[in-house]
Amino acid sequence: MTKKEIAIVACVVILTFGIGAFAGFKIGSVGPKFKSNPAAPNENDSFQAGWDAAKKKLEESRPALSGTAEIKTLSGQVEKVDGSNITLKINNALDPLADPNLGTRIVATDSNTKFFQQTQKDQATYQKEMEDFNKKMQEQKSAGKTAAAPPTNPEQPLTPPQPFEKKEISLADIKADQQVTVTSADNIKDAKQFKATEITVQFTPTASAANAPASLATPPAGVTTGSSAILPPPSIPTSGNNTALPAPPALPKI
Repeated sequence: MTKKEIAIVACVVILTFGIGAFAGFKIGSVGPKFKSNPAAPNENDSFQAGWDAAKKKLEESRPALSGTAEIKTLSGQVEKVDGSNITLKINNALDPLADPNLGTRIVATDSNTKFFQQTQKDQATYQKEMEDFNKKMQEQKSAGKTAAAPPTNPEQPLTPPQPFEKKEISLADIKADQQVTVTSADNIKDAKQFKATEITVQFTPTASAANAPASLATPPAGVTTGSSAILPPPSIPTSGNNTALPAPPALPKI
């Protein structure tokens, strides 16, 4: 082997050794980063920590959603009535932080629970109440007061009339699919089951069917209310036994 060939082989060996050493160093330095660290939090823990921090921040910016807020009234749909207990489905769409397990509540009732049906007031009665309310508002303004000012008699605050009134009913009148408002003496924000002091069935058009306008008069004979109404044939004037038909109109002269 010539000196030239020996030099070429030596260069190749040195170059190969250098590349291998460099690659081994890089792999050795990067490799530990990919090793599992039992003490490091996993992906789920990192997500939960981020969610908890965001939830805390949102609660601080919205006191109504904080844990110190009290709720004593809830509204929802009746799923079923089982003895003296009512299963109520709560709508939590307005509270993104609501516990999904509290979407259904068990409402307990006893002999002290009051039940009411919300009904619509007579239109004339409600209109009269609104006129009286507006009159009192004008009297306050004329006296140099505003609607925000305290009323003359603190025991009788000036409030607008409501279009509904409540009629007392019983537990037997509570049915599935009804929309109800439940009131309790306790804080029921996070209560899965609680006792109700008052339950009001909300107004619906079905509940006010008794106040609906009277039905229309019975249609004349020959007319049906189905999809294919049959009208009676028009009467034709007669003269004796022969039918008297009207004369055709005269043709214009040319």
